[in-house]
Amino acid sequence: MEETNAWTIRDQAEGHRALLELEAKFNKKPRSAALSIQGSQIQALTGFIRIFEQYPYPVVINAAILKLADWFRTFNNNVKFYVYKVFKEASDLHLTKVINVEETVRRILAILGSNDPIARAITLRVLGCMSMIIAEKLDVQYGIIQRLELATDRIELEAAIWAGDQICARSSRFPSVIFSKITDKLEHSDTPFDVKLRLVKIFRHMHQDIAMAREAKLACLNLLANADTDSRLVIVTIRTLTLLLSEAVIDRKEQVM
Repeated sequence: MEETNAWTIRDQAEGHRALLELEAKFNKKPRSAALSIQGSQIQALTGFIRIFEQYPYPVVINAAILKLADWFRTFNNNVKFYVYKVFKEASDLHLTKVINVEETVRRILAILGSNDPIARAITLRVLGCMSMIIAEKLDVQYGIIQRLELATDRIELEAAIWAGDQICARSSRFPSVIFSKITDKLEHSDTPFDVKLRLVKIFRHMHQDIAMAREAKLACLNLLANADTDSRLVIVTIRTLTLLLSEAVIDRKEQVM
């Protein structure tokens, strides 16, 4: 037992040393100030997944995630994108080992207040990747809803929908929060058609609560009953409704369309 503990301590120490090496590589003096991201920074960022896999200890992963969140907050969009790629590749098993979730979210969520829609879009994508550990956080939910309502840039709107979908899949509370926002956009004539296709799919997650499942089912049926609904939207709605009803705890008699 003592030998195992000693090995673990040594392994964790090696993990921290590996992180320090990546940090030194990231902070290496750039050869050219003209580049928005340096090759050494890309190499450092792509090395984080190897750290997660080789040293899967909470203290190591937590330190790594906090460092990534710090770089995400302070560096440009190119660095933000590569940080997002790390979060995208990280498994739920890795993310569940993060200890300082609140601090990580605080550093990342701050970027939703940026004037740059690209920065906000990348932030929404990162939040979606973290859904396993942040789905019930009210500040995250509020941030996603706000960007879903206010986004005018197509990239940001799509990111907000994707993040909403990821959070909705993990949260018991968020479906009831986002439901009215979805139905409003579906009913609005100015909402682009392919955006409606993305929004409808979120209904498939609204099965944990019976009342919510019934509302989502009714919204789908209303779309199908509308003669003006495009055939492509009809197909997506039917698929969504099928997935919803396969999971929802609704009386079987109610499942007849």
